[in-house]
Amino acid sequence: MRGYLYWSMLDNFEWGSFKPTFGLYGVDFQTFERTAKPSASFYREIIGQNGVNAELIKKYLTEMPSLAR
Repeated sequence: MRGYLYWSMLDNFEWGSFKPTFGLYGVDFQTFERTAKPSASFYREIIGQNGVNAELIKKYLTEMPSLAR
């Protein structure tokens, strides 16, 4: 792969709703405070390493640990 562009930096209004949320940063739409999600850290490490390896995936893969084998 030569490059990758993440879809959305911030959670946003799409298709008449604020759900699903898929931004790297969550937004509190009452205060507009932005909070980094774990995916932001994951993406930052991918960029820093210029790629993905098994250790990085194991570090962030918490919902489906069986995939981290």
